[in-house]
Amino acid sequence: MPPSAPKDKCYVIPPGPAISPELRRAYLETDYRVGQGGQSFVLRIGEASPRLARLLAERGLDSAVGITAHNPRSRILGRDINETAHQKLVQRLAAAAQRPPLEGMNEGRGGLWPPEKSLLVPGMSLLEGLALAREFDQNAIIYAERDAVPRLAFCRRD
Repeated sequence: MPPSAPKDKCYVIPPGPAISPELRRAYLETDYRVGQGGQSFVLRIGEASPRLARLLAERGLDSAVGITAHNPRSRILGRDINETAHQKLVQRLAAAAQRPPLEGMNEGRGGLWPPEKSLLVPGMSLLEGLALAREFDQNAIIYAERDAVPRLAFCRRD
């Protein structure tokens, strides 16, 4: 079972050799924006989010997963390729209509990575999120439980 203490910033396995310390730091220094406009809010790894806590409580849910389909394996790809991948992720999640995702944007605070479209899936479990990330060739997801503290969950070791 994953640790639930707010001071823990990562779940699952330690990142493998493909996840450099610089890339891990980039994940930790990203703003994971949920929603758009005045209704949006930002998730940060290791920091409790009152807005996420409220969203989970209002829907009677225990968890949420944040995922992107952009830039698989952290290789920066072109806009068209990333948009196509994002639409496939949207379609994939449409099949699970009982948990409609919320659109978002991952924005690195260091400016080294381009913004990436993302989705927050309220009610998705950690294991479901990791399986979906592997399907879309992603290194990691963000995951939060009822404590509404987003944590980084690595899913690749190679």
